[in-house]
Amino acid sequence: MTSDINDAPAGQTPKWLLLLLPITSIVAWLFCITFIAILIGAILKKRVNSFDYSTIISRTIADTFTTILVGMSTWVVRRRDDHATDFIVVALLLHVATFGFVQNSTSYVVGIFLRHSNVLRSINENLTFNVLLTVISAKWLISVLYTVTYAFVSEAVIDTMRGHAVCKLASCPTMLMVVFVVLGIVSIFVIGFHWLVLFKVKQARHKEWKEDKPETSLTLRKLVAYGSPLLLYTVTSALSIVSVIIAWKITKADSVESHDELLPSLVTVAAVTVNLWCLRIINDVICTILADYRKLLPFFAVKPTRRVKPPGSIELSSFY
Repeated sequence: MTSDINDAPAGQTPKWLLLLLPITSIVAWLFCITFIAILIGAILKKRVNSFDYSTIISRTIADTFTTILVGMSTWVVRRRDDHATDFIVVALLLHVATFGFVQNSTSYVVGIFLRHSNVLRSINENLTFNVLLTVISAKWLISVLYTVTYAFVSEAVIDTMRGHAVCKLASCPTMLMVVFVVLGIVSIFVIGFHWLVLFKVKQARHKEWKEDKPETSLTLRKLVAYGSPLLLYTVTSALSIVSVIIAWKITKADSVESHDELLPSLVTVAAVTVNLWCLRIINDVICTILADYRKLLPFFAVKPTRRVKPPGSIELSSFY
């Protein structure tokens, strides 16, 4: 290289897109805090079971941390140079693609798995709080280690000359390729498993149609209602994959010109991804409240629910 990449002109990312980051993160944080308060009140008044909401509590805490990180980091660099802004946006992208993706995907997989077990009536008896606690603890351990490993890779993306100093476990392109593979495999598994469960529930509903059993029909409606979280999950996963591919190309760039051509696209896609991630957090909170508003917000219910939870079963809406 004839000159250092840091001296190159910074990429031009739409300013309004960057201004949205602190706004969406603050709104998402307010939704998370409000939901946690509502959930704590419902648990203390024994309207809901903490066991049923354990995965949601874990996911909401992780989402709250993400919103704080996005809001504070984007607010701090709002008046600094473009280089600092690009670095923060790419760092937030890697946070979403590692910590956020592991937390969200695991929560969805556990929720889908529990719905699947409820439909088949096969393993509900073996499901205990210790099992869920183990899964949640493993999820946090993996997600934290994963994001710490990639915490400084964004520096190598912005300044490829720092690649050897930052990426110590492997080359930066190799590390980004690992993220790409994990994003692709896990997202395909989550989406595919959701449709598999939907197919199983539809089969069960068809068999019980003549027996006048509304349980499976209710389950099917809830699964279909979760289309908006699944849609946002699919879109954010796809954008994360695209962003990682662009970042991989940047780390493979052999000239300042190639770096400058790709960096604006990466920062733009990264900003869109992080904004959509905050919208995903808001949407998940809204869907969870709407699914169980009779228990979480009974004063808004037109009439009290008369549906009795069968012994040993799991409330399906409590896991999204």
